[in-house]
Order: sequence, then structure tokens, then C-alpha cells
Amino acid sequence: MESENILHPNIINIEGRLYRKYKITGVNESNSSDTNKDGGEYRSISAIASDWVAEDKGNDVTTQGNQEQPYRESDDFGNDDIDDAECYDDIIECSQGFTVSMEIAPAYYGAIIGKKGVTKRQIELSTQTEIKIPLRFSTKEDVVITGSVKSGVASARSKIDLIVDKSRSFQEMTHFISIPIDRKMIQDNFNEFKTDVLRECDGDTGIRSEIFQNSGGLHLTIGVLPLLTQGEIDRTVAVLQECQKQIIPSVLGNNALMVRMEGLAYMNDDPSCVDVLYANVRPSDGSNRLQLLVDALLDRFLATGLMNKQERVKLHVTLLKSKKERRAIDREAFDASNILTKFGKRYFGEQRVNQVHLSTRREAADGSYIPEAFVDIGL
Repeated sequence: MESENILHPNIINIEGRLYRKYKITGVNESNSSDTNKDGGEYRSISAIASDWVAEDKGNDVTTQGNQEQPYRESDDFGNDDIDDAECYDDIIECSQGFTVSMEIAPAYYGAIIGKKGVTKRQIELSTQTEIKIPLRFSTKEDVVITGSVKSGVASARSKIDLIVDKSRSFQEMTHFISIPIDRKMIQDNFNEFKTDVLRECDGDTGIRSEIFQNSGGLHLTIGVLPLLTQGEIDRTVAVLQECQKQIIPSVLGNNALMVRMEGLAYMNDDPSCVDVLYANVRPSDGSNRLQLLVDALLDRFLATGLMNKQERVKLHVTLLKSKKERRAIDREAFDASNILTKFGKRYFGEQRVNQVHLSTRREAADGSYIPEAFVDIGL
């Protein structure tokens, strides 16, 4: 086979722009295992690409028929001109030069590999590294990058980080940041509201007991996150603890924050076809401190890259939410017209904002949400 110096590839001119052209070779399609000396639960991309990429729809791969096109540098993978090595103290020396392990959830492997392994090979070629990805049913969750140059390993890691960040918005949300509304008086008033609605709005489209939230799970949502590894959960908990020490005191100072839950509203234009009915939540003193607090918390979690971008927080507590029936494509909306007419100004009570929770989206037996971690707002 004709050899090629990977550091001095052929240069081709396409419409006035110059590109490096690499031969993407060296993968033995007939061999399902890699030639790793250290063994382990890794294998070549030719053997695993079909496993991981079958369900991946988010990678743009330039192909023409069955012919792969010349490699073209993409801004999607980041800027190679920056020196990434100093940013990653966990890159260590090894017999092959340098290596780093990245804890990445299997849900992202398909995006990293790309169609027919093209994305992974592009990163390896541009950074002069080797990337090992665990098998589909492996107990490992570490993607391992190895290369002879430390900056190349750091650059490959940056490119993979970007791919994971772009793919995060397609993942199912697993956790949420919230302020619990847990004062017993409010919960009791909500249960009384539920009883009144089921009695006086009986027969209205979609109104049934199952669409009411559980009184033990009432909360004001700040943001949702797809946390797919323990490492991501630990990072989020650390940010929550940081917020307790820095952001919360900077917004609230030494003053307690009392909030008032009163009045109903809905999230679309037609009250006869509603998916979510909620109660408004406002500071009892008429200030904007609650909005300032939740927006500051949202901005801090967005900065981690673990939370998908969203607009400023809407101050509300969900009371009724339509259900998606089994095998149905859309939720079954309900008619909230009579509820709004009869109970639109309902007062549920006041409480002090005492905690911020990181919770899973799974409900406990009593209908409350399971907190992964929480911080007290001590004033």
C-alpha cells in the first residue's frame, strides 16, 4: 500500500479554497477487534460505528454515493490555533506519549463516531491522536484519547466536548432545578382547590383527577438538565453549593424572601384547549427579588454547559397538566374555561423561600420529587 506522510498531505483547490486531503485508510473492516496491546473493553470504529450510529440523526457527513469526500476542516470542531494543553491538568504521560480519559454517557457515542466513523477519524487525523470508545454493553463510560503530543490530546478533547454540547439538547431531560413550594397550608389549599374543581367542573373536556399535580410535588421550576453520568450530577451539585455561597446572598442579602401564590393562568391562547394551568407566584412585598434570584441561578447553570439554553424563568407553579395517553402522539388538552371563570383569582397562601433543589424527574410514592441535592437559603 502506498504510504502517505500525514503531516504533509496533498493540497487540493476547490472553488478557490485550499483543503488538506487525507487518505482515510488503515481500518480493517473484516476484523471486529482493535489491535490494542492492553486489551480491554474497546474495539475499532469499524466494528462499533454501526452499533452506535444507527439511531444518530444529528451528524452532517459529506458523502457522494458511497465515496467519502476529502477531509475538510470544520469550525464545528473548534479552533486548533489555541493552546488547550494548559487547560487540562488531568492529561497524563503514558508510554504512547499523553492520554486523558473523558467520562461521557453512551448516548453521545454516536455523535462522536459519526456516520461510518467519519467524525471520529477526522478528529484523530487533525489532532494526531487515537480515540477509544467503549463497547455498547461495556461497563466503562470513559472515552480515552491518546497521542504523542499533549496539545493534540487537549485539542481532541475540546472537539469532543463541543460535539457533546451540541448533542445535549437532543437528550431526554433527567433532572431539574427548582424552588419547592412545600408549606402545608399551601398544599392543603391546593387539595381543596382540586376538590372544588372536580365537583364544579365535572363533565368539562379533559377534567379528571389524574391531570392534577400532587400536592407534595408543587414547585417553581428554574431549569431542566439532561444529566447522564454521575460526573455530570456531581458537577451540578457543586454549582448548586457555589450558588448557596455566592449568588443567593448577593441577590437576597440578609432579607428573607416571602412569596405569594395567587391567581390562575394558562400557557396558550385558547382557554378551552389547555395543556398547562398554573398559579402565579410573586414576592409578597411586590419587589422583583424572586425574578432576580431565579434568573441569576439560571444564568449560572447555563454557564456550566449542562443545561440547555432557555429564556428567563417564568414565575409559576404548575397545578394541572394534560396527560399523553398511551400510544398517542399528542397530549389530550383540557377545557379550563370554567376553572378560570370560577377560580381564576384563587389564593393558595404564602411561604418563605427556604431551599433550592436539584431533583430527578421521577416521583416518589407520595407524589413528591426525589431531591438529588439541595441547599438551604439561610437568612
